[in-house]
Amino acid sequence: MLIYLLRHGLTEYNAQKRYQGQRDIPLSAEGLSQLRRADIDPKGVYITPLQRTAQTARVLFPEAELVVVKDLQEMCFGSFEGKNYVEMEHDADYQAWVQANCESKCPDGERKDDFSNRICSAFSSLVDKALADGELDANYFQHTPYLESFNASNGTDLVSAAKIHYEPFGIYGNGVSDLYHPC
Repeated sequence: MLIYLLRHGLTEYNAQKRYQGQRDIPLSAEGLSQLRRADIDPKGVYITPLQRTAQTARVLFPEAELVVVKDLQEMCFGSFEGKNYVEMEHDADYQAWVQANCESKCPDGERKDDFSNRICSAFSSLVDKALADGELDANYFQHTPYLESFNASNGTDLVSAAKIHYEPFGIYGNGVSDLYHPC
């Protein structure tokens, strides 16, 4: 099984360094212009309900079936969403969250541990299903921290193979026979 983990294209929030989290922010014109059809052609691509992942997937994999998986979506940053660190430099809740190494719960949002558990559980379920169905590849769009958390939780060593635009846009790959015994 070959698994590619891809980040969505650039949004205005990315360019403005805003927490977008689960806000449904579309790709920017620049983000769309940076994308090109991929040189792989998977049957299906797992995306989040957020339009930026579908927009990215439609450009990269125009023939693929897009499968929405809600639990793959980004961390909910709650009341921090839509703001950047400069706008929150005097916000007591934000400062407390940063001082806690971003490990505590965001106001009206989620804790990093809960987010990581949600992502890893959803990913594990997708891989288990793909293995049971005899599928050869699976793809989904997310961020480097998800990969790092997955590696730490599962003892894998998937690595970034490419970077595109200002922030990490990773393509990760490694042969996996199952989540508990990586090749």
